[in-house]
Amino acid sequence: MQKKFTLIELLVVVSILGILVSVLLPSLVNAREKARQSVCVSNIRQISVMKTIYSQSNSDYLPVYRAGKGSTHNVWGKDKIGLERALGAVSKGTAPSF
Repeated sequence: MQKKFTLIELLVVVSILGILVSVLLPSLVNAREKARQSVCVSNIRQISVMKTIYSQSNSDYLPVYRAGKGSTHNVWGKDKIGLERALGAVSKGTAPSF
């Protein structure tokens, strides 16, 4: 005769799995947010590198994004201030997640 699982054994296994999931879920959420933050920092770094290379090749001028027809509004703003503000948001954990 084969020994079968009892209802108590099955409930114990299900409860142990539930406890493991409840313990691991918060750490998975934290890991996902850390991954998003590192992607954000990487994107900011790549933009900074692109601006530096562009300015070195173009007489120390930064690229200008024109907001509309005929507009010369520089969206990049002050180079250091904008980058420091963005990096400060990342370090505080308030960087936007896309």
